[in-house]
Amino acid sequence: MSSLPILNRCIFCLLGVMSLGVFSAQVSAAEDVISDDGREVRLNDDGTWSFLSRDRYASTIDGRRIRLIPDGRWEIMTDDVTGVEERSQATNSSVNGAAATTQVTRKIVRQPSNTGGNPSILLTRVDILKKKTKTHKAIKVDTRTAFYLQVANHSKHPIALSQALKNSVKASDSKGRQYDTLLLRYKGDQIASGASKQIIVLIDGAPRWYGVKNMNLKIDANTFGDNSSILLSKNMNDIDNKIVEGF
Repeated sequence: MSSLPILNRCIFCLLGVMSLGVFSAQVSAAEDVISDDGREVRLNDDGTWSFLSRDRYASTIDGRRIRLIPDGRWEIMTDDVTGVEERSQATNSSVNGAAATTQVTRKIVRQPSNTGGNPSILLTRVDILKKKTKTHKAIKVDTRTAFYLQVANHSKHPIALSQALKNSVKASDSKGRQYDTLLLRYKGDQIASGASKQIIVLIDGAPRWYGVKNMNLKIDANTFGDNSSILLSKNMNDIDNKIVEGF
C-alpha cells in the first residue's frame, strides 16, 4: 500500500493545526487606546470596542499622565519600579512566523488620599449654549461654551475664588483655535478645606463641528492651589447643544 495518502493526510492535519494557532493568536489580540476625551478603550480584533473602566485620563504640562477616578481620587501613571501597584497584560506577537506571548507589566503610583494637598479637578460636562435673536431680516445666533469643573480641596487651607482666576484658564479646540474666557461662575468666595465645589467656565464662541474632535481646557499652575498645569479634554460627541434665553 502506498504511503502517499497517509503522508498527504499528515500534511493536511499539520497545516490545519498551524492555521488554528494563527487564527487563535489573531482573535485573542486586542489593543488598548486612550480616546480623545481621556477614556481607556479596548479595540477588539472582530471590529468591536468597549470601555475598560469609567476612569478618565489627563496630562500635566510636564508630561505626567494622570488617571482620574470617578470617586474623586487620582493616580500618577509611571513606569518607575517604585510603583505600589502592578498590572500585567499579555500581548500576542509573531516571531519568525511563530506565535509568541509577551507579558507587559505597568506599574503605577497610587495616591488614594491626595497626600500632596493638590486639588482634584474633574471636567464633568461641556455644553454649547446658543441664544437666538430674531431680527427683521433673519435670526441671529450667538454662542458660548460652558465647561463644568468639580474642584475638591484636599489641602488644609481654603482655596480663594475670584474672577481674576479666569486669566489662568484657557480654552482651545483640537484644530488649534483659541477662545476667550469670559467669566467664572461659582457660589461663595472660597472652597473650604475638605470641600468640593462646582465652577463653570464660560468662554466666548463655540467650535464648528466639522473637523473638530475635542475641546480642551488648560488650567495654569496655582490657579486652584495645584502645583502644576492641567489639561482637560472633552470629546465633541459628549458635548451637548442647548438653546438658552440668555447667558
